Amino acid sequence: MMKIQTTNTIFKRGDLARKVSVIVPLHNYAYLIEQTLATVAAQSLKDIALIVVDDASTDDSLTVVERWMRDDAPDHLACVLLTNVSNAGLSVTRNTGIAQSRSEYCFFLDADNLLFPRCLEKHVRALDARQDCVGAYSILEEFGSVSQLIGANVFDKNRLKKGNYIDAMTMLRRDAIERLEGFLPIKHGWEDYELWLRLCEAQERLLHLPEVLSRYRHHQKSMLRQQTNVGQNIDDLHRNIEQLHPWVQLAAPDPQRPAARVRGALAIDGANAARKAPASNAKQRVSSRPGSDEPAARPVSATQAPAKTAAGPSPYKAYQDKLFSRLEALSAKPPRPVNVEIDTDYTGLAYDTAFEVIVSERQRADTVKQIERMLSYGIVAINPAPGVHAARQENGDFLRYTSILAKDEPVCRLPSSMLIHIHAFYPDVVEEILEYFVDDAVDGRFLITTTTTKNFDEIIKIVEEKGFASAETILVENSGRDIGPFLDHAIDYASDGDVICHIHTKKSPAVGPTYGALWRKSLYGALLTQTAVDAFDDERLGLLFPDSSRPVGWGKNRSFCENIAKNFGFALPAHPGPMPIGNMFFAKVEVARAMQAATSAMPWPREPVPYDGTVLHAIERMWVPACQYAGFDWAAIHAYNKAS
Repeated sequence: MMKIQTTNTIFKRGDLARKVSVIVPLHNYAYLIEQTLATVAAQSLKDIALIVVDDASTDDSLTVVERWMRDDAPDHLACVLLTNVSNAGLSVTRNTGIAQSRSEYCFFLDADNLLFPRCLEKHVRALDARQDCVGAYSILEEFGSVSQLIGANVFDKNRLKKGNYIDAMTMLRRDAIERLEGFLPIKHGWEDYELWLRLCEAQERLLHLPEVLSRYRHHQKSMLRQQTNVGQNIDDLHRNIEQLHPWVQLAAPDPQRPAARVRGALAIDGANAARKAPASNAKQRVSSRPGSDEPAARPVSATQAPAKTAAGPSPYKAYQDKLFSRLEALSAKPPRPVNVEIDTDYTGLAYDTAFEVIVSERQRADTVKQIERMLSYGIVAINPAPGVHAARQENGDFLRYTSILAKDEPVCRLPSSMLIHIHAFYPDVVEEILEYFVDDAVDGRFLITTTTTKNFDEIIKIVEEKGFASAETILVENSGRDIGPFLDHAIDYASDGDVICHIHTKKSPAVGPTYGALWRKSLYGALLTQTAVDAFDDERLGLLFPDSSRPVGWGKNRSFCENIAKNFGFALPAHPGPMPIGNMFFAKVEVARAMQAATSAMPWPREPVPYDGTVLHAIERMWVPACQYAGFDWAAIHAYNKAS
C-alpha cells in the first residue's frame, strides 16, 4: 500500500478531475515557489490540476502559495494546497499528492524547478499515442551554478542498473504508479531511482522525449547537495538500493568525489575495470559541462522560455582580435630553429595525402618554406615527418616518438588474441575494409556493429560473399558515432590481454568525396597491415595508431579532456601531441577499459554531432594518456603515400 501522510487543506478551488495533475512537494522554498507555479500557469495545456503538498515548512512557503493561488492563479487552473501534519519526507509527500489526484496522468515537479510552456502538452500527446509506456520524461536544461543538458538517454534496464539518469520530473499514468505503490520512503534521496528500478522489475517502460521541456535548478540548497551526497549518507543509499534490488551494479561510493552523472557503465577506475563508479541520483549530462566554452544558461522569466542575451562583439571580430594579438606577440619573440628536415613524401596539405597529388614542384617548395617559417615561430602548423610532432617540448625541441613504417602488404594472419571491430555506417565501405584481410586472416575474430536493419542486412550479405564465416554482426543504437559502439559493446567481446583493432567506415561527405576517400584509405593503408598486427608481438605495446601530418590542438574539447585527465590523475599539457586522428587504432583491452572508465560519466552527444567540442572529440585526443595510465607503451605507424 502506498504510504501517505495526514494533511490539512489550506486552499482549494476547482474540480481536480483533470487530464494532468501537477504534484509539487514543498519544503522551505518560499523564495522560489512562485517562479515554479508561474510556469505551471503558463502551460499550453489547460486541463491541469495543481496539487501543492507542503511538508511542514518552517519558512513562509504556505503563505506564499496560498496568496498565489488566491490572487495570481489563472481561472482555468484547479488548485489545492495541503500541508502535512508533520514532516514526512519527499517520497511520502509525493504519494500524498498522488492520493489527492483524480487525473489520468501525474507530473512531478519539485518546488525549485521550472517548466517550458509546452512541457505538459507534449508529454500528454506522447503518452496518449504510446499506451505501452507507463510514463514519459524529457531532456532537462540544468541552470544555476551549472549549465548543461541532462537526461538524454532512452529508458534502458542495463543502463539503470549502473546508476540513475532520469529525473523525477516525469509524467506517469496514475493507475500505474498506484499499482506500484508510489515512491518508497528512502532516507537521504534516490526515491525516483528506486521507482525506476521497480518499473524495470515489473517489465514496464518509460518513454523518452528527445526535447528540452523543463529546467532543473542546480544550487547549494538542493536536497542532492544537502543530504544525498554527504558523508555517510551516500554509503547508506548504496546499501539500501542493493538490498532492495540485488541485480543493480553500483560501485562502492566515494563521498569525496562529486556524484557522477552517468551515461551507462559507471567505471572510473581504469586500473580495475570491474569496479564501477559511484552511482548517484544526479542526471545525465549532454553538453556544456562546467568549465566548457559553451554559454551559461540564459535567465528565464517565470512564464517564458529563456530570453536572448544582449548582443556582444561578433564571433568573427573576437577571433580577428585574438589572431592579431597572437601574431603581434610572436613577432617579438626570437625564432626557434627548425631542427628537422620536412619529409615532403609523407607530409601532405590535407588528409594525409602526398604533396604530389595536389601541388606542383614550385608550390611544394613555397609551402615547405611557409611551414618552416611558421614552425620557427612556434606555430603548430604541420608535423614535419613521421615520428616528429610540431608541438614543442619545454626545452623547445619537437616532440618525437616511435613511428613504424608499414610494409605494403595485407593482413595474412591474425592471432587468436586479436579482435577486429568495424563500425559500419556505410556498408559499401565494409567491403573495402575486408579486402585488407586475406588468407588465414579471413578466419580471424571480426565484430561488425551497425545502427539500422537495412545496413545490417547488407553487411550480412557482404560478409557471406567475402567468405568471413566467423564474423559476427550486431545491431546497436545510433549513439556515440563509432566510439559509442566500441566502448559500450565491442570491448565486451574481448578478454584480458586481447588487442582490439577499431576502425569505421569513414567518408567525411562534408569535405567532399575525394578528400574523404583519400583520408580513409591513408588510415586503412597504415593500420590494416601485417606490420601493425605483428607490432603487438611486443607485450609492452598497448596502443598503435596511424601517424598523421596534421597536428590537432585541444580546441573546444579542453573541458572534456580536463575531466578525463582528472580520472587519469594528471593535468593537460599545452598541446595534446600525437593522437589517432579519425579515431582508428589498435588498443589492448586494458587501454580501452581505462578510457571507458574515465568517460563513463559523459554521455554521448545527440545527432547531429557538432564538428568539434564533444566528448567524442575529446576521447580522440586522450588515447595516449589512457594507454600511459593503463601502464603500456604506444607508437604510431605510417605508410608512404603514392602519388596518383
